[in-house]
Amino acid sequence: VYADTQELTDILRSFEDGELLVTEFNGEDFPLLNETTGLFICGDIRCEENTQLFGWHTLWLRNHNQWAEDFRTESGITDDEIIFQNARIRNIVEYQYIIWEQYLPYLLGRRTFDDLTGEYSLDENEDPVNSLIFTTAVFRYGHSGVSNDFIFLDEDLQQTRTTVALAES
Repeated sequence: VYADTQELTDILRSFEDGELLVTEFNGEDFPLLNETTGLFICGDIRCEENTQLFGWHTLWLRNHNQWAEDFRTESGITDDEIIFQNARIRNIVEYQYIIWEQYLPYLLGRRTFDDLTGEYSLDENEDPVNSLIFTTAVFRYGHSGVSNDFIFLDEDLQQTRTTVALAES
């Protein structure tokens, strides 16, 4: 949901209340719509590549703005930059928690996960840029986990309409 350049990050921000800009449709918030092109603007240019990516961007955009609102309400702080950065950090930490505590241990098995990761610690001297190994192996794995079909479910997890091929979404 966040861009990798300051220029795009600034385009995505409202600069009010620490929130990201949204396009409202049927009373719901979605990523910013570029009226000229008719395309949504997200932190990742691939956000419209398929329905699933767009869904992720929408979810984390809404989550950021909820964190911003919660922080504003609880802290009484009104400075946009402080609210934005606090919401951003909380959103990223929540995402990382889901991946590290709820996804990877179940994917790899808890024992294997613990053996592979060991005790986590932050090394401020470590370069945070993705390595070539990561981008070629892990990104490919992630892509292999994407289903060929997009299934629409209701609150009771019952299919609500015909499945749509990912290539058509």
